[in-house]
Amino acid sequence: MALRSAAVFVGVSASRGVRSGLFPRAFGALSMATAVLLLVGYEIAPWVSLVFPTWVAASAVLILVRRRSTELADGA
Repeated sequence: MALRSAAVFVGVSASRGVRSGLFPRAFGALSMATAVLLLVGYEIAPWVSLVFPTWVAASAVLILVRRRSTELADGA
């Protein structure tokens, strides 16, 4: 049940991130594929549970890089 909740979190977060311009569309598409994998993949292979923490780390790095580039562009 936890992976299903994680899949919903990934899908909603990616959708909001793409709509707000925080995430690029390619990351949004990859995130939706990740959500589907989390929904149906655990029955196939137990290692799928490692996909969620990997996605969280990737999205955090992406947010930090975007924030850094915005600060540099603003001259802060």
